[in-house]
Amino acid sequence: MAKSGVKLKPEKVEKLWQMYADGSSIQSISRKFKVSHVTIRKYRDQNGWIERKDKIYKKANVKADKASVNLLAENLKLVRFAKAQIISEIQSAAKIKGARTTKTPYADLDKIVRLEQFLGGGADSRPDVPQPKEELAKLSVEQLIVIHNTLIASNGHRRKPITAVVKKSGGNGDGDN
Repeated sequence: MAKSGVKLKPEKVEKLWQMYADGSSIQSISRKFKVSHVTIRKYRDQNGWIERKDKIYKKANVKADKASVNLLAENLKLVRFAKAQIISEIQSAAKIKGARTTKTPYADLDKIVRLEQFLGGGADSRPDVPQPKEELAKLSVEQLIVIHNTLIASNGHRRKPITAVVKKSGGNGDGDN
C-alpha cells in the first residue's frame, strides 16, 4: 500500500475515478492499484466522485427515457397509419354496391385498435402477449413493417403489404398534423 500522506499523480487519480465510476468497489480499486482504501476514500470525497457519478447516471437516464419516448411515438405513428389503411379498406368495400367485406379487415382493425391502446399505456386484453410494451417500444418503424408484412404473407392474406414509412414531422404525434 502507498505511504500515508503520499500524493497521487493526476493520471493515477483519473484511473481510480474511472474504476469507481464503472462500479468497482473501493476495496477492489485499492487492491488493483496498491493504494490504501483510506486514500481512495479521501480522493472520492475531495473530488466529489459520488456527486459526479450521480450526475452522470441522471444524464444517462434522461437520455434513455427520451429515446424510449421517441421509439414509442414512432411505433404509435405506425400503428395509427396501419389503422387508417384498414379503415380505408373497410370504407372502400362499403362504397362498392354489393361488395362483401370479409371478417379479416374488421378483425385486423380490432387488433390494431387494441395495439394502439396497449402502446398508449392501456392494458392488453390477452393474457398471453408475447411482447410487452417495453419490447414493442424498442422496435423501429422498419422492424414493425417487416413483422407486419411477414405476418400477412405467412397467413395468406391478400392485403397489400405496407411499403410506406411514416416520416418524422414536427407535429404532436397524434397523426393530425
